[in-house]
Amino acid sequence: MRRRHLLSATLGGLGLVAGCLGRFAGVGQDSEPLSCGNEWHRLNAFSESYASPWREWRLTTNRESLQYGDEMRVTLTNESDQEAYTGIPAKYDIQERTEEGWRSVLWIDQKVALTDEALVHEPEEGLTWTFTVREETIEGVEEEYHICDAIEPGRYRFAYYGIGDEHAAITTPFEVVE
Repeated sequence: MRRRHLLSATLGGLGLVAGCLGRFAGVGQDSEPLSCGNEWHRLNAFSESYASPWREWRLTTNRESLQYGDEMRVTLTNESDQEAYTGIPAKYDIQERTEEGWRSVLWIDQKVALTDEALVHEPEEGLTWTFTVREETIEGVEEEYHICDAIEPGRYRFAYYGIGDEHAAITTPFEVVE
């Protein structure tokens, strides 16, 4: 039974990577960052988000409001009574709310290809990320990602797209204040 779940998660994840890689190579809404140059493109990994469509998962942050210098911890927890699967921890985005909608603050080069692995999580286990918000950056992001624009006060969300549908992500909001 576990092999069947692992195989299903792995095959589903391969579809996720195939779909995401096409979006990674594509240019997001903005084609030129302010400080990174033309080699970087805004991350555009998914098209929809949900507060929590996956009943077995809960995504939370230890802080809903952050000032520059504050540390934020984001946790994805398996709330089911059985093991559940995710992709690798690097399958996340940090987005800011703009007048046009949600926009990634993460930039990648066209060569980035995230590996796809199915990670097993027992009940009450999962993934954790830790970030420190600075005016010019967010410390703690994966080395494949870059912050090219200043982090302005406003509404943001952390989005993890390593579970379920390749076009969706589970999200949790936070706010950066002065």
